[in-house]
Amino acid sequence: MFVSKLTPRRAREIFTLRAELESYAVRLAVEREAYTPAEVRLQDQALYELEEAVLRGEPFELAECDMRLHELLARGSDHQLLLETLASLRLRMRQAIVYTKLMDSDVEPEGTTHRRLLHLVRSGSPAQAASAVHEHITQAGQLLLKKLSLVENGRA
Repeated sequence: MFVSKLTPRRAREIFTLRAELESYAVRLAVEREAYTPAEVRLQDQALYELEEAVLRGEPFELAECDMRLHELLARGSDHQLLLETLASLRLRMRQAIVYTKLMDSDVEPEGTTHRRLLHLVRSGSPAQAASAVHEHITQAGQLLLKKLSLVENGRA
């Protein structure tokens, strides 16, 4: 599989926009009490699949699982234009997530990060849930930027 070059500027633009849009979607979902037991089961299944992809060492599959989990969180917003906008950014988001996996820029294991994220999203507090998603995406993006800048400067 081919992955096109991701510049630091493009990475920053992707993760900052994604952080704003997804955190807003999650805020709306929590306000609507959209995370029903059935939705929680789907999220837990997506987390399980993500953890299995980690064990298999499949970065592209891992990126897909990561995106699927985030899509499940966002869809509870029931905000059609927001969901369409996120869908239109999916290819660019996938590129950034694949780079994160290929460059191993995450600080802690995927399962740990996403398990904590789900716990905070399910807190019942729209502000806390939105903040958790925003921080999760922003932190991953900033770590990726550090790796990309090392590569650009020939230090990786």
